[in-house]
Amino acid sequence: MRWFYCPPEVMNMQPSVLKEGILYHLDYPVVFSSMVDVWGCSRWSLEEWASFFGDKQLSLRIGKQEENAAGPQWETENVTVSATVRQLLDWAAGRPGKRRLSQDEPSPLASYRPHTHWAYYAYKHIPQEFGDSPYAAAKLGIDWSMFGFPGRGAEQSTLWLGTPGAHTLCHRDTYGLNLVTQLVGRKRWTLFPPSDGPRLYPTRVPYEESTVFSAANLRRPDFNKFPDLVSTRPHIVELTAGETLLVPRHWWHLVENLETSVSINTWIELPCDAEARLQEALVRTMVARLPADAASARLLLNDPLEVGEAQSGPPPPLSGLGAWSCRSAGRWTPVSPRSSSPRPPSASLQHRPRRGTGAPSGRHTAPGRVTAECRPVHPPLCCGQRYRQHRQPVRPARPIQWYPRG
Repeated sequence: MRWFYCPPEVMNMQPSVLKEGILYHLDYPVVFSSMVDVWGCSRWSLEEWASFFGDKQLSLRIGKQEENAAGPQWETENVTVSATVRQLLDWAAGRPGKRRLSQDEPSPLASYRPHTHWAYYAYKHIPQEFGDSPYAAAKLGIDWSMFGFPGRGAEQSTLWLGTPGAHTLCHRDTYGLNLVTQLVGRKRWTLFPPSDGPRLYPTRVPYEESTVFSAANLRRPDFNKFPDLVSTRPHIVELTAGETLLVPRHWWHLVENLETSVSINTWIELPCDAEARLQEALVRTMVARLPADAASARLLLNDPLEVGEAQSGPPPPLSGLGAWSCRSAGRWTPVSPRSSSPRPPSASLQHRPRRGTGAPSGRHTAPGRVTAECRPVHPPLCCGQRYRQHRQPVRPARPIQWYPRG
């Protein structure tokens, strides 16, 4: 079994040099260890997270553990329940041999069972959830300066909390790159290089801003319906508490909780994002002008609130819509996407923020000790032996070029 390592020069690297590597040279997934120990929340237990949230009601997305091979489990197929973190943990602990649900008060999750359903508090922009509370930001202590991005903290970060089985569908971001830190529990990341995109059956239906989904259910793939999946090269990373994963630009990823977990991420803007922003603005405009009835919204939008109220008037032609798929006779008709870039923040386009807007400034005063490795590659969960394992060692990330010239 081959392992993927960063060059030895990554050890004790200055954050400013690491930033250059992240932005310009690291074009494959990398796992960093011992980078977030200074965060206030880096060693919190689930009980401490419950105390932090207190009686705050969370909007939880409830989905089924059992997968349908016919297609992914879109958000429109889930239900939404309001509950506290304490109620969520009690519900998740209601399995045989573990602490059962409290009998003091009925749980809003009582209609579901953790062995048949999962719950996800996903994709929550921290300033929106806590109202820009300086107390919450200070207590979390999120600081991305060790990666070379001083000034980027809780205001530019997103929170994910879910039970085993909760997952994010296979997709790629149309612009930006992703740094995600696992704080509690374990997550399995199945990543595919950008070159695998056409073989992953990309689709923009259902629509979600700056997201291109795979029309195939990669948790339970149908190789007869999606034969090109056999030719993909999945990279499997099991992210554990205290580790940070770099998801480079345009890498596809499917993310699944292996146990109750908490993670925080930030999306980093790239200089090459301008064209992708324009393309995404055109896609959003077209979607906003599609028919506004509820049935159409449930079919076309992964989140019906994604684009707000649809505009009136006839929709524009869809001929210029990259990576758009349509349903015809009950099956997906994939169209290869145009080359585009990952998603940065644009206040005029975003209904809910996906990116932080803080611009890094200054220089981190103390070098951070970095141990970085990219994990071995295994076949994706439930994908069978027909998946080809990608065992070719990743080439060095041109470490000499990371250092300031002259």
